[in-house]
Amino acid sequence: HYNHIKITESNDQQMMAVVWQNSMRARRANQFNDPEYAAFANTPEIYISISPDNGGSWSEPLSLNNQETQPQFVGIKPMWVYPASQIRYIGMQGDNKIGRLGLMFYDDYTWGSSVQTPPVGQNDGGRIMFCELEFVFPVSTNDAVTPPLAQMLHPNFPNPFNPSTTIVFTNPQTGNASLSVYNLKGQLVKTLINGTVNPGEHRVIWNGTDNSGKSVASGVYFYRLTANGRTETRKMMLMK
Repeated sequence: HYNHIKITESNDQQMMAVVWQNSMRARRANQFNDPEYAAFANTPEIYISISPDNGGSWSEPLSLNNQETQPQFVGIKPMWVYPASQIRYIGMQGDNKIGRLGLMFYDDYTWGSSVQTPPVGQNDGGRIMFCELEFVFPVSTNDAVTPPLAQMLHPNFPNPFNPSTTIVFTNPQTGNASLSVYNLKGQLVKTLINGTVNPGEHRVIWNGTDNSGKSVASGVYFYRLTANGRTETRKMMLMK
């Protein structure tokens, strides 16, 4: 349950992939009971980056188990991800090459290791699972690989919450950013940030009130970040 990295060999089409696990935030939540990382208790972070040119250039990392964009990972805890030795070349799609990469991983029923001292988590086993990812590689060697965009908006914690929750986001560069809360009807409830934001990780607390300072009702809400020409949205639940 610690950090590790695996890299594939280059295939005949010069395709490569690197997969790594970042368990720092999951460890802070589980082993050290750090409330700031409670949202990551059941989400060890798995990332992948691909290269079209024997490792000469790499895409931006893509979070494989971001449950907002990868719903097939809901309810599982992927650990120890092992990629196949090579990306398998499938053929052409228009002007692009298509490659597929098999991944084997362990779905841990409870995060942690019961054999360490002191133990973290229960000794309740897990299961071995397999999945396959498909990637698009530009043919021209003058074009960079189409990069999967790095995640900016992270899970809020706690979630569900009462009376307040912390929203975490990462801004890659200085620029205008807005962070707002909406209800299920798409109506604006609260503007948390609207202005220039420096690069790095930021944390914002929403106390369950609207722009008038009134407490809102229990239910599902969405928080939306717009920055650097991109928009990301996640959901949260207020329970009173």
